[in-house]
Amino acid sequence: VDGLARARARAVGQAVDRIEREPEHFFERVRSVYRQRAAADPRHWCIIDASLSMESVAAAVSEAVLSYCDRP
Repeated sequence: VDGLARARARAVGQAVDRIEREPEHFFERVRSVYRQRAAADPRHWCIIDASLSMESVAAAVSEAVLSYCDRP
């Protein structure tokens, strides 16, 4: 929900795509599926806390990608 709020805030005054126009319950369902996948396979899925600052989110994403790339 935090990530969606950020995306919608960036889109003020701009055209939004079909996905961004979906109702909040759509995103809650998507979020639920991703969380299930992350719980089932944490080696290949990562949950990023979007309630953090954008800088912290970017750092967490970067760290997750680098960590994944360093795996054998």
